[in-house]
Amino acid sequence: MPRHLPWIKHWTGAIHDPVLLEMSLEERGAWFSLELLAGELNSAGRLSTGGKRLTLKQMGRCLHLDGPGQAVLESMVAKMTAAGLLGLDLETLYFTNWERDQAVPHWLTPEGQAERQRESRAKRFGVPPPPPPLEGDKEGEEEGEGHVTVTVTRGDEARGHWKKVMARLQRHMTKANFATWLKGSRGLGYDPDGLLVVEVAGRFAVDNLNRSLYSLARRALMEITGGPADIEFVCPGQAQVKEAGGGVGEQNRKGKRRGAALIEDEVPAR
Repeated sequence: MPRHLPWIKHWTGAIHDPVLLEMSLEERGAWFSLELLAGELNSAGRLSTGGKRLTLKQMGRCLHLDGPGQAVLESMVAKMTAAGLLGLDLETLYFTNWERDQAVPHWLTPEGQAERQRESRAKRFGVPPPPPPLEGDKEGEEEGEGHVTVTVTRGDEARGHWKKVMARLQRHMTKANFATWLKGSRGLGYDPDGLLVVEVAGRFAVDNLNRSLYSLARRALMEITGGPADIEFVCPGQAQVKEAGGGVGEQNRKGKRRGAALIEDEVPAR
């Protein structure tokens, strides 16, 4: 058996995903099978090989499907595309959240493994670890890591929008799941570009909501506002919201965009 077999992540929270719960058991199986096929193709979540897109019939053949199975696959693809979990780029089907969901944690990267080896040797043989970088050598984003600054002009609207989004999400969730993941959450800020910042219980809740409810919540927000929208889940204390008198404030030099919404990584002044 080869030592290194290709693998992908399957999140356990998927069994509670409201989009999947609306599907038949066969359609859920088709979804997970398509994920495995995307992992085997190794094209960053795109259903393509050698630069050429796969048609639905070709995907079915790759998955060894018969006539009824092909119909289930096509039904699932249509539903997941409508939910925003699958997308089309020049007619090539792709998983919209592949990069986020399949990101390799630092400790599994070559750099992370090298760090663990150095720490292990230091403990076993008394070899001192390398000195920390000098203050002047640190990158600005490391100093402000994990902090998000969002400029908003309608702070009160954030709470109202999130209450309406939660009311829609509640229809697709059990009481237990709703209490676990959304109890105590609140709309923290609303960006003029359509970004709703939502504070939830902690990092575990952020990760689970991004995996399981992000697409559904974003679609609900777009229906409520009637325009482009995005949602950013944050931990308590992670976001600082600045009320602006009008318009979007000057973008920080480390600013970045998620969709059409402005998110600024706070960089301390040197």
